[in-house]
Amino acid sequence: MLKMLKYEWRKNILSLLIVLGVYAALQIYFLIATYGTKSYGNTAIAGTLLMLVAMFSYVFVLLYGIISYNADLKNKSGYLVFMAPVSSFKILGAKLLSTLITGIAIVAVIVGLAFWDFSIVRDVFNVDAYISFGNELLGALGSSLSIWDITIRIIFIIFSSLISFYMTVTVGYLSVSISATLLQNKKGKGFLSVLLFIIILAVVLVIEYFMPDTKITAGMSFAELCLNDLPSLLLELFVTIAAFIGSGIMLDKKISL
Repeated sequence: MLKMLKYEWRKNILSLLIVLGVYAALQIYFLIATYGTKSYGNTAIAGTLLMLVAMFSYVFVLLYGIISYNADLKNKSGYLVFMAPVSSFKILGAKLLSTLITGIAIVAVIVGLAFWDFSIVRDVFNVDAYISFGNELLGALGSSLSIWDITIRIIFIIFSSLISFYMTVTVGYLSVSISATLLQNKKGKGFLSVLLFIIILAVVLVIEYFMPDTKITAGMSFAELCLNDLPSLLLELFVTIAAFIGSGIMLDKKISL
């Protein structure tokens, strides 16, 4: 498992460097706009671009994880990986863990720089008055919130985001595996994979839409909001596990490499 993880990490390092390189270029632009020209407009543009890259990075990590799996089923190096005396589930697990580590590395850098950039903007453009007003507004709106409620919500958001992330990647694995099983060496596997991916996610979203939930009211606590989202989270967890098992079974018994 550890050797597979190292192999996957070496493959992902290039994509990680590309994303961080783009972000570094925009960060330099941000610093020049803030410290060099002290232009609030250019600083705002740079900050907006940084946020867009941050959102793109999340999508990039998801898609790269799926595309990497698809490529492994096609090329020679992938053949050697799947022919190794290692369980298919361990191979898939290493791929998922490597994708997660790549995502965490990107998020850690982006969040760290975001806090730094915010402190720079506050010092250069003297926005303390706006920050004070925002704090007073949040205090007025959240005066009834407890630290316990906020802590529960933050933990739940992190956990649910992780489940959604894994569900998307494993559904991608499953779509690629089904396509490879049905078409084998025929053309059109890429199109079928994308189609299956969209259909499966659409079905999950439709089921979530029709799942019973509690009517959200202004007085609901964060803990109650978490319980309201729990059925959808359990569904996504079930889909994640099912897609992972299904992909592993097809790798072992159905896919001809």
